[in-house]
Amino acid sequence: MSNKKSRVELMVDVLDRPGQRALALPVLTPEEFIAATLQEFRDVELLGTDPRAYVLVDATSGAELERTRPFEELNAAGLLHVQLRERAVPLPKGARAPSQPIYLEDPNTGAVHKLNWLPAIIGRPDATQPNNHLLAVDLQSSPSGLRVSRRHAMITEEGGRFAVQTLSGNPVTLRRNDGSSEAVFGRPVPLQSGDVLYLNRSEIALTFLIRQPGVAEAAAAQVPGQAHPSPSESAGSTLEENTNG
Repeated sequence: MSNKKSRVELMVDVLDRPGQRALALPVLTPEEFIAATLQEFRDVELLGTDPRAYVLVDATSGAELERTRPFEELNAAGLLHVQLRERAVPLPKGARAPSQPIYLEDPNTGAVHKLNWLPAIIGRPDATQPNNHLLAVDLQSSPSGLRVSRRHAMITEEGGRFAVQTLSGNPVTLRRNDGSSEAVFGRPVPLQSGDVLYLNRSEIALTFLIRQPGVAEAAAAQVPGQAHPSPSESAGSTLEENTNG
C-alpha cells in the first residue's frame, strides 16, 4: 500500500452507507472519484453506474465540490468529509415529483434509473413525438434498445399509489413479487415495489423499487469509519481505501 502521506484522507458517505474511510490520490478530482466510487460500492442498493447522476458535496457546508478541482486543493483543513448524493434534477413542465423516491433497475446490466418526475415515460428520445421532455428512462443505448418503442410505457402516481400503462402496441408484461404475471395494456396497472416490467420484444427487465423511509437513519447508526471491503485492482491506482481504521 502506498504511503498515506501521498494520499488525501477522506470520510465518505455513500448514499445510505455513511462513514467510509478512503485514501485518494491528491491529483484525483471529484468527478474521477465519483466514477471510482460507483465501481467500488456496487453492492450499495440503488447505486447507479452513471457518474453524471451524482454529485460530491462537503458534508459540513452542503456545498457541491468543483468536479474538476483536485482534492489536494480541497482539503487544506485535513480530513475531508464528503457525501455522494444523487444530482437534483429540475422538474419538466407538467410534471411533479413522486411522493417517495422510486427507481427502475435493470438486474442484467446494473443500470439504475431514478424517476425524478411523474408521469415518467419509458422509451427512446424523439423530439418529434409528444411529451419528449417527460422521457425519464432512455433505453436507446441498451443492446436491444431499438426494439423499444419511443413511447413504450408510462409510470404514474395517484393518491400515493403507483401504476404503469403502455403507450404503444409494444407488449409489456408485469411480473409481480408473488410470482404472478399479467399483460399491461393501455389501462393503468398497479405497481408494487419489487414488481418487474418485462419489455417482451427487447427482453429488457426493469425492477420497480421504492426507497423505503428509515433506511438512511438505520445506516447512520453504523460505527463511523467502518471500512468497506478492499477495492478492486482496477480502481486501486486512483482510489485507495483505508482498511487500517
